[in-house]
Amino acid sequence: MKTVALVNPPARGVVIRDYFCSKTSQASYINPPVDFVCLSGRLAERFEVRLVDAVAERLSTAACRARIQQLNPEAVIGLTGFVSWDRDATFFESLDLPVILLGDILLENPEQRLADNPWADAVALDFTADDPVRYLLGARDSLPSMAYRRDDAIIAPDPARSSVYTFEIPVPLHELFLHLDYRYPFVLGKPFASVLTEYGCPFNCGFCIMGQLGHKSRPVSNVVPELEALRKRGVRDIFFMDQTFGSETNRTRELLDALSQFKPRFRWLCFSRVDRANERLLPDMKRAGCHTVIYGIESADDTLLKTYRKGTTQAQIRATFAAARRCGIRTVGTLLFGLPGDTVASCERTIAFAKTIPCDFISVNIAVPRMGTPMRADAVRRGIVPAGLDRMDQSGAFIAMQAGDFTADEMLRLKKKALREFYLNAPFVARRLRGIRSLDQFRIETRQGISLLRNFLKGG
Repeated sequence: MKTVALVNPPARGVVIRDYFCSKTSQASYINPPVDFVCLSGRLAERFEVRLVDAVAERLSTAACRARIQQLNPEAVIGLTGFVSWDRDATFFESLDLPVILLGDILLENPEQRLADNPWADAVALDFTADDPVRYLLGARDSLPSMAYRRDDAIIAPDPARSSVYTFEIPVPLHELFLHLDYRYPFVLGKPFASVLTEYGCPFNCGFCIMGQLGHKSRPVSNVVPELEALRKRGVRDIFFMDQTFGSETNRTRELLDALSQFKPRFRWLCFSRVDRANERLLPDMKRAGCHTVIYGIESADDTLLKTYRKGTTQAQIRATFAAARRCGIRTVGTLLFGLPGDTVASCERTIAFAKTIPCDFISVNIAVPRMGTPMRADAVRRGIVPAGLDRMDQSGAFIAMQAGDFTADEMLRLKKKALREFYLNAPFVARRLRGIRSLDQFRIETRQGISLLRNFLKGG
């Protein structure tokens, strides 16, 4: 059986390339790339599948290249992104192997990216589809979610959104990932697994790529065998990578019922919205094992939220965070600074707002003009960013877009202020220490806390 290597290439520091999002890790966390998780089961039906994650394994460029050469794969499927494109391209070209690429930088005009990089063979734009497997088996027609070479031509992907609203995948090869040093600040133990039950997002926030991917979900009957396989391997902790857990109420309740059948319960966290994982759904999520929900607060400016079609308000945020606290579910609020129309004053109000709600953690990101988003199209039209901009990092490691009355230094100052005022105080530290329930959790929180402090002192 021929071998296919899933490769997350070497990077400077801890770089995340996952689910069409690339960035520098703010607290040295890195989770199993859900792109590779979903692909692994499909590939395993026809190929020997091997994983080389140079970031999680801390491999040098030479060591990573040697590992791949030792595997002697038929082809490589590689992750890339805005945050590391030039370095990634140099590495993949050096392999002299057929390469299929996945990444946020490829979402716009992938056929031109292939034309400019003759070493790359194809681009996959949907890691839940079977197109990459069919391509590796020799198909060169009817691959709508890929850009690829056929003879002397480059075939562009179908620009229309998929009309498919459900999808199924074979049970992923989680065993490829469980032994590596993946870590995430909000999981309660290790090893943990990345699980995807919905692809894309049914909402269309103007700054986010997920709504532009379309939306489809797995039948719960397809998810349960994956959960059973994880249980057999002794995995108790799950990170659901759905971008809006709870988007389909009836299906979500069916999934929660299935999760509740496992004894002992899985311990899990997820992303959601305050108008979906709300006071009506949170009690059932808690009973099914949920311990943490990551919500996008983004801004305390309701006008800005409306401009970017977030569809939520301060009142909803307050109500849902209070409901989560009553249920005993921890909350993470993500803040987004630097949207066009944002100001220093509105960011100051967002910081103050985050401190007034019962939020357990915050994550502060800098707005970046992601390819395929309405915000990018508008920013290019208004001359805020050049059309060819292809280097960005939402962690703030460098500033790709300056809008409104911001300077790059002011954005970083506000980010640092938010982290300082939220985290560097005695009540927060005491609350976190009281919440630790295991040695694993103590190790995880200590490691992430040290990384956060180190980044804070560096000004990140």
